[in-house]
Amino acid sequence: MPQARIYQPVHNPMQSGKAKDKWLLEYIASDCRSADDVMGWTSNDNPLTQLRMQFDSKEDAINFADHRNISYEVIEPQKSSVKIQAYADNFN
Repeated sequence: MPQARIYQPVHNPMQSGKAKDKWLLEYIASDCRSADDVMGWTSNDNPLTQLRMQFDSKEDAINFADHRNISYEVIEPQKSSVKIQAYADNFN
């Protein structure tokens, strides 16, 4: 049975917006990795580890995983606290 994680990705630090509207379902890689002797690449025998699926809501991602018998872990987003401060407060 494949395993996956469902989460909201963090926003790009180069952008100022806080909107997080998409949820991702990402398959967890198994520990069956092997190294190619000639090229030195690391490979995995499971092609699902390269798959990331976007959903509009957490419930859609959970329903998708339930209908396809995928065991999943939901990672809730952390709430960020905003400290509102004026520039003049730096000189107090």
